[in-house]
Amino acid sequence: MKWQIQILFWFSISFLWTGFVSIFKCMNWAEQRNGFDLFDPVQYLLPPPVDLSYVIFFLIYFGVIASIIQSYREGLTRLSFALIGYAFILYFRSLTILVFPLNPPFGMIPLNDPMVDLFSSEKIVFTKDLFFSGHTATLVYLFLIARNNMLKRLLLGISLIVIGGILIQRVHYSFDIGGGFLFAWIIFKIISKLESKFKISSQSLSKLLS
Repeated sequence: MKWQIQILFWFSISFLWTGFVSIFKCMNWAEQRNGFDLFDPVQYLLPPPVDLSYVIFFLIYFGVIASIIQSYREGLTRLSFALIGYAFILYFRSLTILVFPLNPPFGMIPLNDPMVDLFSSEKIVFTKDLFFSGHTATLVYLFLIARNNMLKRLLLGISLIVIGGILIQRVHYSFDIGGGFLFAWIIFKIISKLESKFKISSQSLSKLLS
């Protein structure tokens, strides 16, 4: 059983790494093309744009780190499938960014990641990786897979604040936010089935070898 979990874990790491490579290449390519402008009535109901980058990223990193720690406490299998799910978010985003060429919303203030500023002297700004919202999908996905009630409430609060901040900063259209919810739910369902099948097959193999 241990060797199966170790293989699963290293697969999740490699799967996640290729997901990062994929999304980075797609985001770079998307910046070079001209997209479509969308009319978003929700944006007209919002207050003037404000740069909330530091608040948004602090909450995102806090939620992600808390989720990783809790997943690890629940076992390496749990952590591995959590990572695979996040990798699916990256792959799906790569696909939708390619399929839906969009220009940034009017009045957008680009998100400024303080961790990127800390380790890089170059300003890396992406404005056209719009559909769907990766930050929304990530937080909603982490909320859905969370089993600890305290963590679940924490992620719910963080998700609501971050989504509000993203909309106020005009980082995404409201449609992108909705897409984030949809893909998070789809990936949650996929991961739930994969994790269940892995546990059943592992138990069957263990009985066969014992």
